[in-house]
Amino acid sequence: FIGTHLPGAGFDLKFDRRAAGQLLEELTPERCGAFYTLWNAEHPAGRNIFYDVTSFSAYSGQIMRAHYGYNRGHDDLPQINQGLFCDKDSGLPLFMCAYDGSLNDKRNFDFALSRAKEHGLKAKHRKLTIITDGGFSSENLSFTHLEGYDFIVGVSADYLSKVKDAYVEWSKSITEDDRNNSWPCGEGTYISASKSFSIGGVEGILMLYRDLSIESDRRAQLTRKLDEYRKILESTDKAPKEGFESWAKSFKPFFEVTRHAGRKGFVFERNNAEISKAFALCGKVTLFVKQSSGRITERDALREYRS
Repeated sequence: FIGTHLPGAGFDLKFDRRAAGQLLEELTPERCGAFYTLWNAEHPAGRNIFYDVTSFSAYSGQIMRAHYGYNRGHDDLPQINQGLFCDKDSGLPLFMCAYDGSLNDKRNFDFALSRAKEHGLKAKHRKLTIITDGGFSSENLSFTHLEGYDFIVGVSADYLSKVKDAYVEWSKSITEDDRNNSWPCGEGTYISASKSFSIGGVEGILMLYRDLSIESDRRAQLTRKLDEYRKILESTDKAPKEGFESWAKSFKPFFEVTRHAGRKGFVFERNNAEISKAFALCGKVTLFVKQSSGRITERDALREYRS
């Protein structure tokens, strides 16, 4: 890292285990905080910064922050989570925050952002734009806005019903001309639209995209899933004696399964409205964008997000 980013600084990189151990022992939270403050003064952030979280699984039983939680590697081990702020243009890290492995991303984001701001994560005379993926709550977006940052954030149509409704409504208006005017971004091919929107009390722009390169595959997957559900229901003679409610729930929202009054059989019915929505959502990408100066285009927002 030093050789790449600080050539000629004169650091001795030949650490042995003992020297590395001594260094780690000296890295108290206070000294780390002082370093980040100096580092951000020497290497101020550009216009855009990325935020992401990773997890480190731990075999040791001696690490106080290692707890069980959502494990990205699907390891049955306690873990430590770490959030990283990184400058988009230089690729340099700006602030890192390790935290309890049982906490999810959205629970810790406000704390991580506050700590980063305390240690100099800001730009003079302009607002920083934080770019991050989905998994954050409307409260996180409100906090980010109140702290003075702009953002480009992935939002989930699966968890925010009003985002889903907006996407489905737009899907109904897509024409063949729209599809013919698609544009590339990374490995995908997109069409898009945008509208004024509010999430968490923040007024911004909801940007709606359909990735045509994966749409047909997603539709085929959904068709296979519906056929599988239908075959199971048609071939099942009797309702399960135990756990009927959870069994019936496993077919939702595509099929409504109801037990007969006599408790021996059941009936099922396709939920055509939900099935239609699911097909409309195939290939979806949704971003929520807050820009205080000017307005970023749909194409530029997606390129920034994909980067």
